[in-house]
Amino acid sequence: MIKLTETMFPYPDQGLVRATRTPVLYQPLLGSPEQFVVGAIAFDGSKSHMERANRLNRLECIYGSQAAGAILAIEISLDELAADLAADPSLSSSEYQTPTSGIMLGAAQEVEGPSLEAIAKSWLAGMSSLYAPVQESAKLAVAYTALESLDDAIASDRASDRLGGLLLRYVAERNPRLKAAFSHDILTNARRRRGHAHGVHIDFAGAKVVANFAVLSPHGYTASIDRIKRRMWDLKVARDDERGGMLRREHEMLVQHPPANDPQLNQRQVDKIYESVRELERQADQEEIRFRPMLSVAQIGDHLLQREAA
Repeated sequence: MIKLTETMFPYPDQGLVRATRTPVLYQPLLGSPEQFVVGAIAFDGSKSHMERANRLNRLECIYGSQAAGAILAIEISLDELAADLAADPSLSSSEYQTPTSGIMLGAAQEVEGPSLEAIAKSWLAGMSSLYAPVQESAKLAVAYTALESLDDAIASDRASDRLGGLLLRYVAERNPRLKAAFSHDILTNARRRRGHAHGVHIDFAGAKVVANFAVLSPHGYTASIDRIKRRMWDLKVARDDERGGMLRREHEMLVQHPPANDPQLNQRQVDKIYESVRELERQADQEEIRFRPMLSVAQIGDHLLQREAA
C-alpha cells in the first residue's frame, strides 16, 4: 500500500496565497443574459490585482465596425475600476457599484494560488475568449509593461487632480467669489472623477471662461495625453451645448507642463513634450477649443483671474 505524504507533491517555495477571485463582466445588450468576461480581480485582504482582457479586438468578429464603441466602453470602464482598486483594494463591500452601465462584477470565489497575479491570469485564460496568455519567453516583460501603464495612468490622474486643488487655493485666495466656479470634485478634494464615465466633466465654469485642467508629464506620457484628449472632448461637448443658449463663454484646455530648461528632463523628453503641445494645439484648433500650455500653477491661476475680471 502506497502512503501519500506532502513531500510527494510539488509545492511553491513561498506557499500558496488565499484570495477572493471575482470576474469582471460586460453585457453588450442591457437586459440580455449575453455577457463577456473582460477581467478578473484577485484580492487577499490587503491588496488586489486585476488582470484585463487583452484581445478585445476579437469583438470585431461579432460587431464589425460597431466594435470600436464597445471596446472603448470596456477600456474606460476597466480604467475606472483600476482607479477604484488603487484607492480601495477591497472595493469597500460586495455591493460595489461599477461606474458605468454594462460592466458588473460576477460572483466571488475563495481560491488559492502562487500569487494574486497568477490567480487572476490563470482564471482569465481559462474563462475568457477575449484573453490570450502571454508566451513564457515574453511574460515578465509584458507583465512589467502592463503594471507600469496602470501606475502611469493613476499617477497622471492624481497629478491633474492635485493641479485642480492647487489652482482652487491660488484663485480663491485672490478672488473668493471664484471658488464656486470650481467643480464639486475639486472643491471636495475628490481623488478621481465619480459617476458615469460617459458624463461630461468640467473643472472650472466661470462667467467668461469654461476650463479643464491637466498635467503633461514625460513620466506617464501616454496616460497624460489620453487624459488631455478626453478633457478636450468634454469641453467640446459643453461648448456645443451652450451654442443654442444665451451664454457665450470661451472653452479652454489649460495644461501645465515642465519648462524646456527643467534639469530633470533630457533633450529627448523636452522635444517630446513640445511636439505634443504643438499637436494638441492643432487638434484643439480643429474643434475650436483653446489649448493653452503653461508652466506653473501661478501662470494658470493668473490667467483665470484675468479672464474672469475682463
